[in-house]
Amino acid sequence: MTAPCQSDERAMLHALADGELSQAERERVEAHVAECASCRSELDGIDALHAAVEERLPRHDAPAELRARVKSMVRHADDAPRLRATVPRWQMRAWRWGAIAATALLAVAVGHGLYLRARLIAPQEVALQEVVSNHVRALMPGHLYDVQSTDEHNVKPWFAGRLDFSPDVPDLSAAGFPLLGARVDYVTSHPAAALVYGRRHHVINVLSWRGQAPSGSPEEFDRNGYHVVRWGRDGTVYWATSDLAWPELREFVRLFRAAPPAPEPGGP
Repeated sequence: MTAPCQSDERAMLHALADGELSQAERERVEAHVAECASCRSELDGIDALHAAVEERLPRHDAPAELRARVKSMVRHADDAPRLRATVPRWQMRAWRWGAIAATALLAVAVGHGLYLRARLIAPQEVALQEVVSNHVRALMPGHLYDVQSTDEHNVKPWFAGRLDFSPDVPDLSAAGFPLLGARVDYVTSHPAAALVYGRRHHVINVLSWRGQAPSGSPEEFDRNGYHVVRWGRDGTVYWATSDLAWPELREFVRLFRAAPPAPEPGGP
């Protein structure tokens, strides 16, 4: 399993996403991200979180009474030179600190509300956005797989020592979904097994990692022109992404889920 990047540039990813870096810093971090899969995946997650917050969280104005009180305190603080001759110094200081405290309180309240709402909606949305970004990136030349093979008996052992679990690698070629290869990738900071299947000229990426898996029927999503299906089994979460039509992708998922589970490493 590849360890997360420990470079100085990794600590600057949030500043890069927020546009807070100088041109020289931005160019340095972008150059690092282009070469580091771990940081690239983490930056995709940051961007996805920003998009989710922007798209899904409602905007609320501060109550009119609170806005009026803050403006009044700030106005009194700005009038300090004119009032200094008639108002005791301790009261001027109280006004000034009151304005600062009210502004800070408003910022904390709004920020805390956004944080709580983001925690409620972000995990699934961030993972979904990262899965789709991962699929698009994988379609670029040279990114689809690290090991190219149509034999699950070659692909499954390849993951040994690269992941902390043994992913399912079912053979679905008889049903028209041949295995093409595999790679190790990162999604929401998790090392993930990435299996690549084909269907005529279409590609199906199946990502899996240890995590909280949904119970019941598979969940379906549409994002950026791609179909995505999520399901779980034995403490592992699976995401299948493709531009296949829904009936074919659903059939692929049905066959994948019906395949026998993978034996644990070292098992019979």
